[in-house]
Amino acid sequence: MWWQLASIFIASATAFLIAFGAYSWQKSKDRQQQMLHEKRQAYQKFAEEINSCFARVALGSKINDQEGHHEHYLRVVAVSSNLIVYAPKEVIKACQMYSQTVFEYSDMMGLAQGYVGYSTPPSRDRKAVHAEAKQRRRAAMLSIRNDLYEREETASTEAVNAFFVLTPLDEEAK
Repeated sequence: MWWQLASIFIASATAFLIAFGAYSWQKSKDRQQQMLHEKRQAYQKFAEEINSCFARVALGSKINDQEGHHEHYLRVVAVSSNLIVYAPKEVIKACQMYSQTVFEYSDMMGLAQGYVGYSTPPSRDRKAVHAEAKQRRRAAMLSIRNDLYEREETASTEAVNAFFVLTPLDEEAK
């Protein structure tokens, strides 16, 4: 009789320990998945805003909208703050270099369009800054992919290369 009571107690204690351990493990996994989801969202928002800003600046003479020119800058700055929370140092650096080059190019285009507040002549050639921004865009997107997928770098490089196909004009500039 006592052994039945002992076996019931042992079975209950074992079930409790397994349930407690499984719950803790599952909560930890859920939190990791939530953090990865938040990181993906931060990267997605950054990529959308900075690439939209770059495209808008590059098309500046066709759009000619000073308000939109400034608005993109502010949105990029806002979404960049999320990178500080989620991204490792390498990703932050690559994205920061891309942003700075896009902003430099934006200043050049703002001056070329005659927008208010752009009076300092550029110290570099506009085409060179545009080409540099494209190279830094590629580096930023590659660093984001490498961080998200933690696979071989060649898989990320192949994906980025497939997307950023060089045009004949890009080939000539190399």
